[in-house]
Amino acid sequence: MVGRRCPRCLARIRDRSAAMDFPCGGCRRRPPAVERLLAGWFYDGAMRQSLRGLKFHRLEYLGDALGTSLWTRHREVISDCTAVVPVPLHWIRTVQRGYNQSELIAAEVARRLELPLTRALHRRRATAAQSGLDLSERRRNVRGAFTWRGRRTPVGGPWLLIDDVLTTGATLDSAARTLRRAGVTRVTGLVAALTPHPSETRPGTVLQE
Repeated sequence: MVGRRCPRCLARIRDRSAAMDFPCGGCRRRPPAVERLLAGWFYDGAMRQSLRGLKFHRLEYLGDALGTSLWTRHREVISDCTAVVPVPLHWIRTVQRGYNQSELIAAEVARRLELPLTRALHRRRATAAQSGLDLSERRRNVRGAFTWRGRRTPVGGPWLLIDDVLTTGATLDSAARTLRRAGVTRVTGLVAALTPHPSETRPGTVLQE
């Protein structure tokens, strides 16, 4: 691990006296819908190039590669999950891109875990790009963006919610809250890459060993 991080949002924890796996102050004040959050790499260097290639240049094979690597890195922690769900794109963006990059990653993780991939979440409106927005603006941007379209009363958990990049966590939290309102008892978040604090930016840095 590169420094201490909150288990629920991956924010840096500077207090060395804090107990391991103890949530940060922000998560204690406003608990996120995600019970635990995992990431593979920092969003910089080669990983940034890979994810941009997946999202914008139709390098679809990278979805399988990232899914396999995430499963290898975190399989012991996520082995208790019962279903895998990707953060959905709005249908217009899916048509423009040709696929949902998060679903490509999630499909490979689900295959490796031998779990069902469910498209139980629906993005009912095309939100503005999150880049350039602060945390409060990001939360407003994605508030109410997702709806449940699975069975009425899902039982159990945790479900594994997968996205490609985490910056503030607003999108992941909004999607996870929709799952929780639908009856999913626990949500584990898994992202391919975490946007680093400027002081942490080191090309090629692996977030977790």
